Amino acid sequence: MPTQIMIKKFVAPLVLIPSICLSLSGCGTFKQLKKEVKILDGDYRLTGKIENPSGDLANVYVGVWKNNPSGDGSVTIVEVTSPNSDGLFAMFLKPGPEYYFLALEDADGSGRWDEGEPLWYYGKPDALPLEQGRGYHVDVTLSTLMPSENLPFEEFRKARGGREVHELTSGGLVPVVLGDIADFDSPEFSDPEMERQGLWEPASFLKQRGFGIYFMEDYDPAKRPVLFVNGCGGSPRTWKYIISNLDRRKYQPWIWNAPSGLRLEESARGLNGLVKMLHERHGFDRLDVVAYSMGGLTTRRFLQMNLNEDGHRYIEKFVSISTPWGGHEMAEMGIEKAPTAIPAWHDIRTESPFIQKLYQVEPPVDHYMIYTTKGKKSPFLPKNNDGTVSIVSQTDERATSDAREIDTYHLTHTSVMESPQVVDTIEGYLEDTLLQKIPNPLNPLREVLNRD
Repeated sequence: MPTQIMIKKFVAPLVLIPSICLSLSGCGTFKQLKKEVKILDGDYRLTGKIENPSGDLANVYVGVWKNNPSGDGSVTIVEVTSPNSDGLFAMFLKPGPEYYFLALEDADGSGRWDEGEPLWYYGKPDALPLEQGRGYHVDVTLSTLMPSENLPFEEFRKARGGREVHELTSGGLVPVVLGDIADFDSPEFSDPEMERQGLWEPASFLKQRGFGIYFMEDYDPAKRPVLFVNGCGGSPRTWKYIISNLDRRKYQPWIWNAPSGLRLEESARGLNGLVKMLHERHGFDRLDVVAYSMGGLTTRRFLQMNLNEDGHRYIEKFVSISTPWGGHEMAEMGIEKAPTAIPAWHDIRTESPFIQKLYQVEPPVDHYMIYTTKGKKSPFLPKNNDGTVSIVSQTDERATSDAREIDTYHLTHTSVMESPQVVDTIEGYLEDTLLQKIPNPLNPLREVLNRD
């Protein structure tokens, strides 16, 4: 499916749902969405990173258990799984009981834990401080010095069922991607179901596809990494035209992939955590970010976390394309009228707490802004729009006031992603090329703000 058609197909629900949701109240899409939201709002989420002093993670696995209500000291193993090659893991847990966490290494491959093998558990052990609808993260360093009394090793051995560590999976497991290599023909990028599922079934997306940052080639310290963040209903394929026309001799593209229906604060937090891990791994001294549509909102919050809150300084430039900086005018109606609202709608409604948070502090990064003006008459949008987002939202003064340069294109919200002039402009931003030197025959209204 051509990029333009694909994007148009999946951004349409944001605008059209308010008018059709009443007639669709019995639709399977909304019934499934209700289940997805129940998982996201009700389940516990546990993430973690495991380090083994030996450096070997091949035989490391993690488990979660709960005490049985009988009070006889017996336990039930809830999850048993292995972390990925970076030591990362994530899982959903059903709400209700108290859960306990254990990580260990089966160093000799015997299928059980033996005295002297490294392990780690939360507390003494204690119940994890989990909250419904919120994530909790544990940083684990395995040790041979931790006491091993009263731990359910035998129950974990039985739960493994003779499986090798790499064979362990669980129903709540969420795959975490950190630098895996893929391209636009890979299954990770090419599945046309990704866009729909990411928007309407975000919890299922996480369980089946996970989340993370993909590389398109082996890391090369001689090339500058550029991180691409898509918007509502998007996927890595959103970037196919732009990345295919990017100068790959200079840049190595990284693509954030997560369900677009998630709350934006959660997406930003996950993005920040993985970027920091990549920086720890590769030690790059510069990273630039290019974001499209709603992805610009996620990215600004990520930049606040990374730069303002964590104090990092390796992100220099941020390019936003057609971003609804003031929110979307129809999100509020969608929340009120739809049988169930996509979680992200709560954050992109105008003057939502999330939108207001974006402007409480300015990220110390050079922001380059592209906005689009070729719209059409719509009963759902203000008169001046690009077919999906109003111009007044794209040019919200709170965002434009701290933009280093602004460029306007008379293109639609979707056609901007297949414009050779836009690719040239993006590369001009990344290379510090003055915009006045970049021809833009499509844009008689083009204006540039260049602040020292």
